[in-house]
Amino acid sequence: MHIDMDCFFVSVGLRKHPDLRGQPVAITHARSGVIAADPSKQAIRDQEFALYEERLPGGSSSRISDIKQKSDGLASMSEIASCSYEARQYGIKNGMFLGQAVKLCPNLKTLPYDFEGYKEVSTILYKTVASYTLDIEAVSCDEMYVDVKDILRDTGLTVEQWGFHIRKEIMDITGCPCSTGFGANRLQARLATKKAKPAGQYYLKPEDVALYMAEIPLGELPGVGRATVTKLTRLGFNTCGELLEGGSVKVLQAELGLKLGERIWEQAQGIDSKSLDFNHERKSVSTEVNYGIRFKTKEECYTFLESMSKEVFTRLSEINMRAKGLTLKLLIRAEGAPVETAKFLGHGVCDSITKSSTSNIIYSKAEIIFKEVKGIYDKLNIPFAELRGIGIQLTKLEKISEMNKALNDFLKRGTTKQVKKASYDSKCDNNIVINKAAGQTQGKKDPNGNIKNINTKTLQSFWKTSSDDCSQWKHNQNEHLRNGIAIDVFNELPPTIRSEIMKEYHIDVRSVTNISAASKTVKPPSTLEKIERPNTPFVEQSWENIKESVKSWIKTENQPSEVDVDILADYLRNLALNRQIEILFTCCKFFYRKFSILNCKWHKVYITLIDAVQQGMLTNYGKMLYIDQATFSCCKNK
Repeated sequence: MHIDMDCFFVSVGLRKHPDLRGQPVAITHARSGVIAADPSKQAIRDQEFALYEERLPGGSSSRISDIKQKSDGLASMSEIASCSYEARQYGIKNGMFLGQAVKLCPNLKTLPYDFEGYKEVSTILYKTVASYTLDIEAVSCDEMYVDVKDILRDTGLTVEQWGFHIRKEIMDITGCPCSTGFGANRLQARLATKKAKPAGQYYLKPEDVALYMAEIPLGELPGVGRATVTKLTRLGFNTCGELLEGGSVKVLQAELGLKLGERIWEQAQGIDSKSLDFNHERKSVSTEVNYGIRFKTKEECYTFLESMSKEVFTRLSEINMRAKGLTLKLLIRAEGAPVETAKFLGHGVCDSITKSSTSNIIYSKAEIIFKEVKGIYDKLNIPFAELRGIGIQLTKLEKISEMNKALNDFLKRGTTKQVKKASYDSKCDNNIVINKAAGQTQGKKDPNGNIKNINTKTLQSFWKTSSDDCSQWKHNQNEHLRNGIAIDVFNELPPTIRSEIMKEYHIDVRSVTNISAASKTVKPPSTLEKIERPNTPFVEQSWENIKESVKSWIKTENQPSEVDVDILADYLRNLALNRQIEILFTCCKFFYRKFSILNCKWHKVYITLIDAVQQGMLTNYGKMLYIDQATFSCCKNK
């Protein structure tokens, strides 16, 4: 399923301006389509447009000519970010200059941007869909792909019934309409949405694909831009049907290249082999500004580079990552381009320069980023007055998994420690012996590191453990921490961290006192033995495997057992300790969705699991994870 909000920016804006519903509306910075009279503006625009025509490919230069014919020196060049369907009936399009649009529709109403509103509605949209399934691939703030096979199977709904239900729910909650398309792959679903708009739905059935695709213009295929359309038009192909009837994959590859030619040939047939990506990982983090760049001194330029370095580092920190690659992007006023641009403070016609750092540096601080960016800029030796745009991109990202330093040092010394084999005092002899955790899952690993041949009949059979086994496992875990603990390090920790560790591992004050006393009776060692902390039964299991096991557990068990709940809680707590927040958030959503439709006994399991999550979060971050659904009304007073 493909979901796309209709005229998203306009729909959000109309929530505050319901009186404008049904009228031609556009979202833009400017309030009117006319700027102050200035005779020199027309000459500047003619000069700038002439340069654009020289530089842009054929398909784009024709658009410049069209703009020249429909605008003058007094027309606003503020771009339209989004326009209503009523405005589109006049020929207005997204990306069109406001001055040009007002000439087409003098009654056009304009609204300012509402970024907080976009964020609010987008969050609600994703939470609404996520309440049914987490098999979501996000495309943008208002667009997504969703695998609905499980939903249709579990609910017994038809495609049409499900489409009507989800569209109505989104409309009721957000006040903004959306359209949905259904198909066998992402391409078919996306093209089906085009036919569904506005505020509708369409299911492209397998038997209708060939006929439907024949009418699709080649320019509507994903990844086919103006330049490619121009080449295809020269070959005599305008629609997918024309291409399949008179062309071949070899003809396309000769004109467009091997990969692009093959991809367009397959898309023309409705084929898209790319699967949905439910676990998308960021490849880069960047920040760019190409408006209002007019530096008067070099110090102003450096100050701006420093502020951009801080901004890109903030974005990097928010996703808990660090970078090993850095690229500086600059837009420089082109030779012959007017100093004052046709668009007020716009970048105008520019040359683009991209320079990547060759330094072997880990960009983990804003200061490091700024120092490298400043160095690259100084080496390029570009006059600051000629700059029109600046961008900083961080690449080669990797997750930060290190814990709080004090806690990390403690756990490292307490969980993987070299201890000595020797004769011990009889009082502490029983406390030194550490057995392996019972019930660890055995199996061969596939190339991805997942364990094969997992029996998912129930959680209990999957974990292969009983109540006695679990008690022994928790006892062993506690025993290992108490015996492997570095008491001198523990005593040096701040009281808050000490209490969090004791709460996390179920250690009371008497246990620590016994450790301290016992550590004084240990005799010098003779040999070394590495002892590792026992793992939970989920070690090296992928979340997908665990999720299937939980589903089976819920279906086969009448009520949850304490054994299973404890192991799940420990798994979630460890996710927080290991800073795997993305997986942790997904888990919480999944458990709420599954447990919310069950009885109160399962509701209490969810609350227990969330408590374990927050214990790990407080230990590692000093803050709790924000979770919308943390309680159930039936459990509040029990």
